[in-house]
Amino acid sequence: MHIHLTARTHAFTSIGNEVLQDRRLSFTARGILVYLLSLPDGSPMDVRALADEHPHLGRRAISKAVDELIELGYYERRTVRYRQTGQVRTEVHVYHPN
Repeated sequence: MHIHLTARTHAFTSIGNEVLQDRRLSFTARGILVYLLSLPDGSPMDVRALADEHPHLGRRAISKAVDELIELGYYERRTVRYRQTGQVRTEVHVYHPN
């Protein structure tokens, strides 16, 4: 195999090889993680939104891949109550390991 990389100066995401080569994750989970890490902070993305944007995968496959990410600490859901409005929301936090 020969690898041919192009130097990027804009519109790119830097991902450590430890994420891409984490054999505990399925290829689907790795792809979702890389996709999520490429989005701007604050993007409204959860399992439903991922399934809507990528219908060829299906909600069940996406949910299973997100469960893998949760189990390994890459993805976290937090339930938050806003004091001003009393609304309860679920926040999603996505992590790239150090």
